[in-house]
Amino acid sequence: MTVVSPLEGFEMDDIITTTDNNLVNPEYTTIPETADVGEVTVSVGDESIARVENNKIVPLKAGTTTVTITADNGVSKTVKLKVKQAPKELYADNLEVEIGETKTIHVYTDVPDPDTDNDNSLYEFENTDNSVCAVNVKGEVTGILVGTSKVKITNSSGLETTTVSYTHLRAHETDSYLV
Repeated sequence: MTVVSPLEGFEMDDIITTTDNNLVNPEYTTIPETADVGEVTVSVGDESIARVENNKIVPLKAGTTTVTITADNGVSKTVKLKVKQAPKELYADNLEVEIGETKTIHVYTDVPDPDTDNDNSLYEFENTDNSVCAVNVKGEVTGILVGTSKVKITNSSGLETTTVSYTHLRAHETDSYLV
């Protein structure tokens, strides 16, 4: 038999989302965990940044506001909501590596973001020619054979770009680079 306790409070982290998210469901835990919550209402502080639809947050534009969840008994919790502008373009620099050398692909968007710039864990990398170079999940390219390979890069919103990786011999192995 589960003992139901009166609700004393909520635990909820600040929320960070982007303008391309359709609905954000605020996640919280009750204090105590076995508390009877009843009906919970979600509200936002600035409805020009986000609005609430069926107790879910709809991001509208970049900015910072608050989200408050309130139970039937009046217990509430307010956290910060940060809505970031979603990128519309994805870019990556072409890369030249020597055989045996490893370099990281620089991926960036049309919306600079110090929190996510240079964070290759946000992208998936798909190499077209694994005989020329190896590409790992961090976007690190290691040259294997002389040649050219394309790397398709995709983010979680489905934006894509392609970069080209050129692998060549080291200059000391020949009189000049071979591409």
